[in-house]
Amino acid sequence: MIDRTKLALALAVVASPVSADVPKVTSLGLNAIERMAPEGEIIVSVPEGADWKRVGTLSFDRFLRERTLDLSGHLEGGAKVRLEQRGGGAAHLDSVLLGSAGAARIGGVDARAASKLSKKDDDIIDILGRTIELTFDRTDAAPELRVTARMEGERIPEVPFRFPGGAGDAPFSAHSSSFAYSLFSSTGALEIDGELTEVAAEVPFFREWSNTGTGHPSGHTYGWVRNDEKNLYVALDFTPDNTFDGKKDYATVHAKTPRGAKAFRVAVGDDRWGLPGFTYTSRVGYQHKVYELAIPLAELGIEANASGIEVELAFDLYGTAGPGEHLPALTFDPGNRRFFLIFQDRLGTSDNVAGQFVDPDTGAPSGAPITIGDSASFKFTPDVAFEPTTARYLAVWLENGEVVGQLVNADGTVVGTTNMPIAMTANGILPKHAVHVEADPSRQRFLVVWRETTTDVFAQLVDTNGNLVGSSFLVADNQAPRTDLDLTADPGNGRFLAAFGEQRGGGATHMFGQIVAGDGTLPFTNATTNFQISNGPVGEFVGGAAFDTINSRYLTAYQYTVAPAGERDLRAQLLAADGTPFGTPITTGFVVSDAPGTALTPSATFNPVTSEFVVVWSEGANVRGQRLDLTGAPVGTATNTNFSVLTSTVNQAAISTDTVCGHVLVAAESNAVSPPDIDLALLTGPGCPEIEVEDTVAPTMDLSVSFGNVTVGQSTELLVTIHNVGLGDLVIGTLAQVDAVAPPFSITNDLCSVQTLAAAETCTFGVTFLPTAAGAAADALDIPSDDADESSIIVAIDGTGVDVMDAGSAGASGASGSAGAAGIAGAGGQGGASGAAGVGAAAGTSGNAGTAGVGGTAGNAGTTGSGGATGGSGGAAGTGGTGGATGSGGASTGGSPATGGVGGGTGAAAGTGGSGTGQDAGVGAGTGSEPESDGGCGCRTVSSPTRTPGSWAAFVLLALALRRRRLPE
Repeated sequence: MIDRTKLALALAVVASPVSADVPKVTSLGLNAIERMAPEGEIIVSVPEGADWKRVGTLSFDRFLRERTLDLSGHLEGGAKVRLEQRGGGAAHLDSVLLGSAGAARIGGVDARAASKLSKKDDDIIDILGRTIELTFDRTDAAPELRVTARMEGERIPEVPFRFPGGAGDAPFSAHSSSFAYSLFSSTGALEIDGELTEVAAEVPFFREWSNTGTGHPSGHTYGWVRNDEKNLYVALDFTPDNTFDGKKDYATVHAKTPRGAKAFRVAVGDDRWGLPGFTYTSRVGYQHKVYELAIPLAELGIEANASGIEVELAFDLYGTAGPGEHLPALTFDPGNRRFFLIFQDRLGTSDNVAGQFVDPDTGAPSGAPITIGDSASFKFTPDVAFEPTTARYLAVWLENGEVVGQLVNADGTVVGTTNMPIAMTANGILPKHAVHVEADPSRQRFLVVWRETTTDVFAQLVDTNGNLVGSSFLVADNQAPRTDLDLTADPGNGRFLAAFGEQRGGGATHMFGQIVAGDGTLPFTNATTNFQISNGPVGEFVGGAAFDTINSRYLTAYQYTVAPAGERDLRAQLLAADGTPFGTPITTGFVVSDAPGTALTPSATFNPVTSEFVVVWSEGANVRGQRLDLTGAPVGTATNTNFSVLTSTVNQAAISTDTVCGHVLVAAESNAVSPPDIDLALLTGPGCPEIEVEDTVAPTMDLSVSFGNVTVGQSTELLVTIHNVGLGDLVIGTLAQVDAVAPPFSITNDLCSVQTLAAAETCTFGVTFLPTAAGAAADALDIPSDDADESSIIVAIDGTGVDVMDAGSAGASGASGSAGAAGIAGAGGQGGASGAAGVGAAAGTSGNAGTAGVGGTAGNAGTTGSGGATGGSGGAAGTGGTGGATGSGGASTGGSPATGGVGGGTGAAAGTGGSGTGQDAGVGAGTGSEPESDGGCGCRTVSSPTRTPGSWAAFVLLALALRRRRLPE
């Protein structure tokens, strides 16, 4: 059963349904200042005579943050402030405001500083080793100093951006991914001056989004390529690098030549091939780094004036703006029904790995973040999987070139070895890249895979206690260089698909795969051969994989290069459980998205509730998505439109499915705020049904139907209502199939069995009690449904059958009894003893009223008197039971019927008559409140009406009515 809070939430969602293609977006809230790990401080001082007085300290980390300081009472001598850095590495100011006003004059920096510091816009100035003095035209009565700044640590990540590819974490070789430039497709020279005037209005050769993790603004990187008879010219607009860091900043052009790969580097002081610049362009509104290069064709092994030749190029760019991303990963726990998110939690000079539970119905964080890995080293590319049998997660990540992991219980507690080593770099083993993990429930194990440099793919089995099972083994060997990597699981067969880019024979990169069994074997191909997934005319790479648990098929989505250079569609291929391509040829696959623009870094999941795949990918500053049916056809939207998932500046997205209720969660890094956060987008599916059962007997929600006392031979029906208070359709099975109902109970008017209730709908059925004998009876019935957490509801039933009391023969009228005080209804007493036969037919003396009180035992029936000539006088009435119980009238056998024996009894107003001993049972209760008398009832047995719980008052009124009514003799 659900509680009332959940019910209110469910009904609110039902009232405003959300389309599956319109996500509910929330943020994880990682960028709070209280979670900041300061790298250094800015000391704030104001004039005091000829000296400066320190009035406050503001702490900062590597992300641009606004901090405030109240200067009330400190500016009597004028609105002048001095800022000094203390601690940390490189430091930059974005804005300094007093209230809402910028400084009128700034000392210690260049002439542009006053303009730059007047607003928050990423147009920053360097303050490393400087003292900045600012003078304001003060207007605020209560001045507040607002400083937006960043401060790097002494250690920062040194991984450059690579285009194409995302991150230059591996050496460039003749087999690495690249762009193809056709000589003389764009002609002309560039003036190598650190400005991009010549290409400002031209369409770029490539344009790719760059998400930074080092405090720099994320943005597009643009590249132009042209040539003349002698040189190849390259211009690069690196908008994420808004800091000038001297020799730390560089750009490298990689080229594939007949003699192998060559690199041409440009940096401050390294101008052999070109020049760097720090300037403004039309692309963004702040100063940033640009590069221009002139590379002789002869250096590329190309003769002058050669045409029709394609040159393979790639580009590395770094300026303390590197791709150190949050890189979230997701999995789902169906037993507790919740998502688990892990991510890099950037604190101080290292990155923790943290976890966060996420509610599957709202997409909002649940509870506080959980620290998983907290060693003092940078961590990259985390991933996580859930093993349901033992209810444990395994989180893995890269740290110092090694694969490290941590077991986490279902409740979020860390268990086992801290920072568990999985694959180390000792003994000359190469550094690791792109780690992934999936679970094998049939063996209670995990499979961890990774790349070593650009060639081999390795794997390691890990059990749910953290033990390595055997040694690491080859999944794909070094016959060809490989890029990227993804992993998905086939839980039914205990197998996995590892998918990766591979370049064979010096040609283009295509997608390949390998099936790995849960015992560490390769059942269909060996590590040298594996199998091909795609074989397009230009090349494909960066795949996202998922497994269809209904038809036992894999799906791999990948980037598919199309003209013009840099434009990429998204395509996919279905594979049978053994890796055999299914449905479409590998030369084409099928289109997931062919919208204008560049689709990058796809991720995929399978939704068993809706029987469809969901694929998401990065496209510029957005994440977009597409739903696909079991054949790969689009659902709901066309390939050239798809749908928006997240619209802030985001990085590669993670995706997972609520396999119970069909919701899909997407997580991606967002740079819409500084520092970056993680945005969560919930694509709502059908939702979960939620059953609730209500009856008509209070308490109505206790899953118990109580009939109370019911007269033998009479039937009573009580109504039971089934509510669907969830979001999805509730399918009800046949009632009482497992826990059957037997007489004296039965199910009647059944409108619920084998019915489907939509959200907020109800149905009813009756439970009937027909006792055939006196005594208590009990039973139960089951209500089966597809409610995820309550598949069968058991309802208890109970009731008591009671006999009807017999009527006595008629007696002579007796004098009315005195009015008795009202008392609580008591159990009826037995009739009093009959007196001896009287001489005449005179009425007997009426008995006194009984004392009110709790019901007691009535007097015993009297012995029958012998008949007199005109009827004997009545015997004394039996004494009523204590507390208002009334004695029954004595049975009469003497006297003529017209003047029978006196049978009036004493009794309280509400006493119930006891059994008589005569031919017919006499009703011995006097009304005790009216002067008339009623000697006895000479009628036959009268059946009482059917009673429901709480109907005792009606029963007493009926008894009183019978007492007052004289039936024919």
